[in-house]
Amino acid sequence: INMQNHYEWWATWFYNPVNKLKDAGTLIDMLVDMTSKNGRMLLNVPPKADGTFATEVKQELYAMGDWLKINGEAIYNTIPWIYFGEGPTEVTNPGHHGQGKNKGELIPNYTSEDIRFTQYGKNLYAICMEWPEEEITIRTLSSKGKLFPGDIKSVSMIGSKEIITWKQTEA
Repeated sequence: INMQNHYEWWATWFYNPVNKLKDAGTLIDMLVDMTSKNGRMLLNVPPKADGTFATEVKQELYAMGDWLKINGEAIYNTIPWIYFGEGPTEVTNPGHHGQGKNKGELIPNYTSEDIRFTQYGKNLYAICMEWPEEEITIRTLSSKGKLFPGDIKSVSMIGSKEIITWKQTEA
């Protein structure tokens, strides 16, 4: 058998160095989007023939784990909120395996205006799909929109002790 020739397979249920891996940022975006819509994510982690994992596979898994160590409370044991999210970016090919088609070319490129919501008890999590610059406006939480004035009691950022300056306006 000539192992010099590697072929790209249409299915990626096994490790093949030719098949492109999704990076941790993309996987986290998919996880957050699915969780906000009451979905679940099945993640294929393909081992090599000897049962070990390739360095690039481990690298992306560790990066996901690092993100979840900080932000996991917004994912684990949460339920969807009344609205899954807001923002300009749309999933163009929704449904089972929808974003994985065409080697991931249909996975959206989210912006800092794309926000997804999850809830645990009285805590509402607003997850920015891209790191915002200085400040963000979450239109869904406006006093003229979905919430009444005074519904928001406090705002904090997971993983930070910094005091967040915020106000609820009509916008």
